[in-house]
Amino acid sequence: MNRKFAFIGSGELAGAITECLTTFYYGGEGGEPFVLYDVNKVQYEKFTGKNFEVADSIKDAVFRCDIIVLSVKPQHISSVLTEIKEGCPNLSGKTFILPAAGVYISRVTDVLGNVPVIRIMPNMPLKIGYGVTALCANSFVSPDVYSFVKDVFAAGGMTFELPESSMNPVIAATSSSPAYVYLFIKAMIDGCKATGLDPDVMLKPICRTVIGSVNMLLYSGKTPDELISMVATPGGTTERALSILQKRGFCDAVFEAMLDCTRRADEMSKF
Repeated sequence: MNRKFAFIGSGELAGAITECLTTFYYGGEGGEPFVLYDVNKVQYEKFTGKNFEVADSIKDAVFRCDIIVLSVKPQHISSVLTEIKEGCPNLSGKTFILPAAGVYISRVTDVLGNVPVIRIMPNMPLKIGYGVTALCANSFVSPDVYSFVKDVFAAGGMTFELPESSMNPVIAATSSSPAYVYLFIKAMIDGCKATGLDPDVMLKPICRTVIGSVNMLLYSGKTPDELISMVATPGGTTERALSILQKRGFCDAVFEAMLDCTRRADEMSKF
């Protein structure tokens, strides 16, 4: 099933989704060209070499496509929906994809009526085929369209379904969390400098260590605590390092960061 995608907004998230669609779902060949509309025309330069078309307006993008991705910031959703309502009286056959943090499906249906909406929460590794995307949908989404959209995102990683009540909390767990990992690795690079190691040499080994550790957790069947115990022998170097992390509140900081991330998503629901 080939359906045509329109992207209202062409920022980093749209870039990740279009990469998933063209490279991983269509395999770099074939498929319908996607349509872009952005008030900042410079953004289109990022898509050079991709199979895309440029719309003249939001109305034009919606008219030409089956699946409309509202890839704008949460504070711009209301104005985009108003423009769609005023310019597109007939939305029959259109399905809307909602990736904006903190924006509920009801925000769309309150303005556009009983239209099919799939709310997604992807993350940026989608761009390289290692994404994680949470999904939920309203009752107006047809099973075949939902299956198609789910397959598109599964081509760029893994997908899982949640009730919409969990879509704000999951941001802290899977969508914002790549930044936590990058910050952790940045801190390790700084530690390498302090201990006399060349950070340029150490970046790749550190990343591979993170990947290996994660794979052990995924495939060993052991809990995080069990794996920590396997590495941290009593009186050894790892135990000393973990002691510092605990004294400095490492786990508490991550816990509080996730809570505040969710609070921010809830605040953004009110934009």
